[in-house]
Amino acid sequence: MSKTLQQRLSHIDQLLQIMNQKSESREEKLKQIDVLQKSVLKLTGDIHALANQHVKYSTVGFVASGRPLVVGVYGLLGLSKRLSYTNVENKGNHFNPNKGVFTAPVDGVYIVSLRIRSTGNKVWIKHTSGNTVSQPVYIETNELLNEVSSTTGVWMTTGDEMFSYSNSDHFDCIHFSCFLLGI
Repeated sequence: MSKTLQQRLSHIDQLLQIMNQKSESREEKLKQIDVLQKSVLKLTGDIHALANQHVKYSTVGFVASGRPLVVGVYGLLGLSKRLSYTNVENKGNHFNPNKGVFTAPVDGVYIVSLRIRSTGNKVWIKHTSGNTVSQPVYIETNELLNEVSSTTGVWMTTGDEMFSYSNSDHFDCIHFSCFLLGI
């Protein structure tokens, strides 16, 4: 239990003790009840906020797999294709399957994983944070190496976006996932 919640519970306990003592007047008791009700409402709000925060952090991430769909182009010449996927498990609905874009709901470290099974293809993950663009994951297959994977951690802030794009749309299979590791 957080220190703030413990302090508020202690305050409520003190108010209850005062109420159990003989009071000078009915008005004094009503004032005490009013203070007690306000403390209970504040405590209830704090408990709900903590519960919602826990749920939020435990439901952030997605797994997308299968043959990708081209849902847009990327780059100045439009030679790269932004990808989305046919099979998506979407915890918290922060991955938009129509656009193929994941939007970070909270600040934290996210684990990003990418695996492709094909021949002669390149796949990148693009991470945008404000005006900053990075490519935390890049993998490439060739005639000898037809299955490649990479996993890394990425610091993302609320509203940052991440998506995959490629030089091709001919794959046997792609697996793209991202999960909140911690804050």
